[in-house]
Amino acid sequence: MVMEKTVSLELYGLTNLLKRESESSCLCKFHRQTDLTDMQSRIIGFLHRKRAEDVFQKDIEKEFSIRRPTVTILLQTMEKKDLVKRDAVAYDARLKKVRLTPKAEELVNSSEQEMLRFEKMLTANISEEDMACFFRVTKKIRENLEENRKAPAAK
Repeated sequence: MVMEKTVSLELYGLTNLLKRESESSCLCKFHRQTDLTDMQSRIIGFLHRKRAEDVFQKDIEKEFSIRRPTVTILLQTMEKKDLVKRDAVAYDARLKKVRLTPKAEELVNSSEQEMLRFEKMLTANISEEDMACFFRVTKKIRENLEENRKAPAAK
């Protein structure tokens, strides 16, 4: 039987390759040296990119498609490592803005070149138009997955 390509198999294969490459890169060595997990590093990068905006836990949940309890544990661990602070906002006592500490900003600055190298390696020989198409398609796949999670299970 000839197996046609499927989106799920292609994404699964890409995920494995991406993980393998990132584990062998200097970025992984950076994680080991700084005692950061890959997800903590990604959250730091996200907060750094969004530093001009107010970022809340729900924004992290949405960006990385991870559940609230997981993000809560990640942020608590990152607070203990003095990487993030959660500050109350004046307009809603229930909300806490998540921001990087100076220690985390320093880590971003020291890893920025490796992150740029890794991104350039991933996107080499891909046109801007193809990248725009890639992001449109992955956005739609994400939306489909999120919508499916909200839909009641078929009986």
